[in-house]
Amino acid sequence: MGGSRPIPKNSPVWSQTHQHNLSDEVFYLDLSSPFTVDSPPFTDLSDISRMPFGSEKGSTVLGDNGQRIYLVGGVQHNMATFNYNASDSILWIYTIKSRQWNTSGSGTHGTLMPGRRSTATIINSKSVIYIFGGKVALDMGSNVFTVFDDLFTFDTNSLEWKNFSLPNHPSKRYHCTATLMPDGRIIYIGGLNQSNPGDNATRLLMTEIYVFDTVQSTWSLKIANSPDSVNIDPRVGHTAVLGNITNDFGPSTNTSADIYLMNLSNYTWVTQFGNITSPPAPPASNSTYNKLIAIIIPVVGLVIIGIAISIIIIVWRRRRRNPGPVLPISGEVAEEQQKEQPS
Repeated sequence: MGGSRPIPKNSPVWSQTHQHNLSDEVFYLDLSSPFTVDSPPFTDLSDISRMPFGSEKGSTVLGDNGQRIYLVGGVQHNMATFNYNASDSILWIYTIKSRQWNTSGSGTHGTLMPGRRSTATIINSKSVIYIFGGKVALDMGSNVFTVFDDLFTFDTNSLEWKNFSLPNHPSKRYHCTATLMPDGRIIYIGGLNQSNPGDNATRLLMTEIYVFDTVQSTWSLKIANSPDSVNIDPRVGHTAVLGNITNDFGPSTNTSADIYLMNLSNYTWVTQFGNITSPPAPPASNSTYNKLIAIIIPVVGLVIIGIAISIIIIVWRRRRRNPGPVLPISGEVAEEQQKEQPS
C-alpha cells in the first residue's frame, strides 16, 4: 500500500522541492501458491481499492481476525494538488473482503493521537493497537522537526483512544521497532532520538532495550549484552521479528537460536556461509555408546569365561591329588556320588 516513487527530471511536475511522488496504489501477493522471488505474482487492486491519498511512512497492523488492516499515521499526500495532510483522520481502515477504505467513523472517542509518522506500532490479541513515538516534519506540513515520546492506544472494539503518560518511559524516538511477546510485553529496539524540537536526530544504541508491559502498564529498561566480538552499530530503518520454534515435545519455546543468511548479490536465503571443504563431525549420539557397549560386553564375557575355566581346572587337579571329605548332598545324586568314593 502506497510508498514513495522518484519523479523523472524531464517530468513537468519535477522541481528541487518536488522530486518524489507518493503512491495511492494497493497490491497483494497470494501466499497460498508457490512462486519465485524473481517473479512474484502481485495482483493490482488499485482500480477498486485505491487509497484516499498518496501515503508513505505509516504503520499497518492486521486486526479483527484477519478481516481488516489498520493504517496508522504516515504522510498523507493529495494526489491532485500535492498538498500534505490530505486527510483529517490519523487512522484508516481497509476491509479486506469489501476492499474498501474507511475511517473509524462515529463512536470514536477519547484522547486522539495527533498526526505523525514513523511510529512503532503493534496490535495485541485483544485488538488494541499500541503506538509509540514518531515524528512530524516538513513532509507532514510542519515547519519544526519534532520527535515524540508518548504512547497512545486505540481499542478497535470500543473505538477508544488513550494517552498513556507513564513513568520511566523511553526518550523521544522514531524509526524504532516494536515486537510483541506472547506474554504481552512490547520490545522496542533502536531508532533515532531528539533532545529538543528542531534539533538534529541521533541514532540510539541497539543495546538499549525498552520494554512495555501491556498487562501491568509499566515501562522498564534492559541493557542487552554486547561482547567485544559482536558490535551492532546504531541504525534506523531495520526490522525485528519474534522467532518461534517448537521442541521435540510440542510446546513452543518462543525463542530461536537459528542463524539465517541472505545472499545480497541475488537476494536469496542460503544455508551455507563460505566454502565448506568437508562436513563437520557428527555429534555424539546414543548409537555411538551402543556400539561401544556391544564391543565391551563380548570382551568382558570372554575374559570371565577364561578365568572361570582356569579356576575349575586348578580345583579339579587339586581334588584328584588330595580328595577331601564327602559333603552331604540330598537326593539320588548324593547316593550316586557316595558310591563313587574310594573305600
